[in-house]
Amino acid sequence: MVQFHEHIIADLLENPPNGSGLVILSSALSLPKLIASLLLLHTPSQGTLLILSSSSFKSQLLHHFHPHPISEITADLPAPHRASLYSSGRPFFITPRILIVDLLTSRLPSSLIAGLLLPAAHSLSPKPPPRPSSSASSAPSTPPPSSAPSPTSPTPWSPASPRPSGP
Repeated sequence: MVQFHEHIIADLLENPPNGSGLVILSSALSLPKLIASLLLLHTPSQGTLLILSSSSFKSQLLHHFHPHPISEITADLPAPHRASLYSSGRPFFITPRILIVDLLTSRLPSSLIAGLLLPAAHSLSPKPPPRPSSSASSAPSTPPPSSAPSPTSPTPWSPASPRPSGP
C-alpha cells in the first residue's frame, strides 16, 4: 500500500469530530486496493459496511480481496433474511434500490451502518432517456421560449445595469 493510502485509512479510522468521515477520490488512485485494505480492517462490531458499485468494480475489488468473500444483497433475498444480514456487521455489496427500500422501511436502521462506500458514484445514477431528435418528430415543433422577460416576471438585473428600484 502506498503512503497516500495509509494516510487516507488513518484519517478514516480515527474518530472524526462528528463520528463520520467523507473521502472523495479519483478512480485513478487504485481504489480497489484502498477499499480492500479498509475491508480487511473492518470488524463486525463496528457495524455493516455497504458497497454500492458496478459489476466491473466488484470483480476488481474481489481480485484484491480474495481471502474473505463479500456477499451481495439483492432483491432476490427475502426481506427478513436481508434484515438478519444487516445485523451481522459484515461488508456487503448492495444495489441502490434495495438500500433505499430497506432504509425507508426501517429494515435497515441507519445505526447499523458503519460505512457506505460509493466507488463509482457517477455511474450509480440512471442515465436520462435520450432526447428525441427534431427530425424524428412528425409533430410541429414549438418555438423556443423567448429570452425577453414576461410582464409578470421580475426584471433581470446584471452588474452592468443599475439596480432596479423597488418599493
